[in-house]
Amino acid sequence: MRFQPLSQLITLLVVLLLPSWGETAGKDVSLSYNGIELNAHFLKSPETAHKDVAFLMVHGTLAHNRMEMIASTQSLLEEAGWNSLAINLSLGISNRHGSYKCEHPHRHTHEEAVGEISAWVQWLKHQGIRKIVLLGHSRGGSQVAWYLTEQVDPVIRGAVLVAPSTWSMKKAMLSYKERFNGDLMTWLGKALLFSKQSVSRDALIQPPGFIYCKDAKVTPRSFVSYYKADPRKDTPNLLKHIAVPTLIAVGSEDRVVADLLPTLQSSKLSKNFKLSIIDGAGHFFPDLDGDTLAEEIVNFVDPLFTQ
Repeated sequence: MRFQPLSQLITLLVVLLLPSWGETAGKDVSLSYNGIELNAHFLKSPETAHKDVAFLMVHGTLAHNRMEMIASTQSLLEEAGWNSLAINLSLGISNRHGSYKCEHPHRHTHEEAVGEISAWVQWLKHQGIRKIVLLGHSRGGSQVAWYLTEQVDPVIRGAVLVAPSTWSMKKAMLSYKERFNGDLMTWLGKALLFSKQSVSRDALIQPPGFIYCKDAKVTPRSFVSYYKADPRKDTPNLLKHIAVPTLIAVGSEDRVVADLLPTLQSSKLSKNFKLSIIDGAGHFFPDLDGDTLAEEIVNFVDPLFTQ
């Protein structure tokens, strides 16, 4: 099965606001995309031997680009001589910073990340970057994988998926019941109905919960996006469509995506993939686990650009 390119459905409007690579090093940067402002943290290594190479980093669910896991990895990569751009997914909010507040109405979708990643790829190219490694953590890893199944931009030379998320309807139903004591299928049915009605599809509904947020206010479109059956939300299902060299880094003690490691170990990964199991690490790779993660990333990407 070959997924239809989402890029055919999304019109990118990218306006570059910053003039050059050198002037934006170590700074917050931004661009205009589909009527909202996106922002990111751009870090250039002064010691880099790869001036035209950069990581593009994507955070996880409702998180942000200065969360510890992203910020520390970006800093460690800079020390190792690698440039990077850590983006904030907008989640429907212009110039968003910090974690998404549960009490804020949810109007975002899982798949919108694909278009925003594409916009930042174009931004990096305008800064003189000719080779990009995509790096995503948790849901961000799954969104990077989705992007890689649909984009054929030759600047993408590799990917790093850090504890990428998995998905199944059965798991989603059990999690929804445990977390919110709610019937997911009942609310998904309501959301599907409302999302088809022009009067109601942008109105807010208030199910027992949404993602991590209890009693959240959410559009039917958003609820459907995160909870409908869609194999593109399951990272292991996407791997057979990814052509670039890819590192999958998993903590041996990860309980957030506990089914990821057994699934990968029972799968026959192609030679494009390297599975790195970081012993004792959980989902967020704090402290020394983060150092080990950064070392694994550097060891993986270095041969891609030194051959």
